[in-house]
This record gives sequence, C-alpha cells and structure tokens, in this order.
Amino acid sequence: ENEDSYLYGSLGACCIAVFGTPQCPFIDDCAPTASPTQAPTTCEERKFHPNTGESMCTNSFDYPPLWDNPDLKDQYFFETLEECCEAVFNTPTCSHEDICTPTSMPSVSPSGYPTKEPTNGPTNAPTNGPTKEPTNAPTNGPTD
Repeated sequence: ENEDSYLYGSLGACCIAVFGTPQCPFIDDCAPTASPTQAPTTCEERKFHPNTGESMCTNSFDYPPLWDNPDLKDQYFFETLEECCEAVFNTPTCSHEDICTPTSMPSVSPSGYPTKEPTNGPTNAPTNGPTKEPTNAPTNGPTD
C-alpha cells in the first residue's frame, strides 16, 4: 500500500489532510496515562466488533484505538455477535472469534463436519465411540 497516503509528519498535517482542519480528535498511544489503567473487563462487558481486516467479528481488545472515540463507537461496537455479523456482513452468522469461549481457530457459526457425499438424513443413533486406532485408508464399511 502507499504509505504516503497514511503517514504524516505531524498531527496537524494529518488533521488537515483527513479532516480539512488543523485540529482534530486523536489518541496519542505514546503519551503516558494520567492514572493506572482500569481493571480488565469481564466477558459480559465486552462488545463485538469487526477485526481490523474486516474478515470476522470478535470481542478481543485488538482494534485501532481510534475506534474508542465516542463519535465512532456506535459504528464499530455491538452488544452481540449477531448484531456485529448483521452490521458488517449483512447476515446473522459469520466467522468470529469469541475470546470468552476460545477455540483453536476462528470458525463460522454454525459449523459442521463435511461428509464424503450427501446424506439422506441423520443416523438413528450415535456410534458406540471413536475408533481404537487411526487407519491409513478409509474402510469398506462401518467399524465397531
């Protein structure tokens, strides 16, 4: 990407280029805080937002500090995963990462396991348990 479009020599130059005025809202990540930071939020307090690549919704703290600006919060933060999916992807379910209920990888909700070919319907009962040892190739029929 063209860095000259995003990097400026001063805050004033950035404000003029982006907002057309020499003063604008900003967050200085390098400035020390006046007091200790607040305690971590509980999962119930976290809000969902798109990740920075807008490829999924998440409730992590990994987002640009500018999104904390009161004028922008309503555009990026949502009370529920469904609200985030609807606003960002126009669908009630989407790829997501819920740090309160972590998985090894982000997944699309709901997720399922693919079958080798279409099935006519669900099986009548689950199998007795997992196979004892993995096989090198598929078996010709069901195993016990």
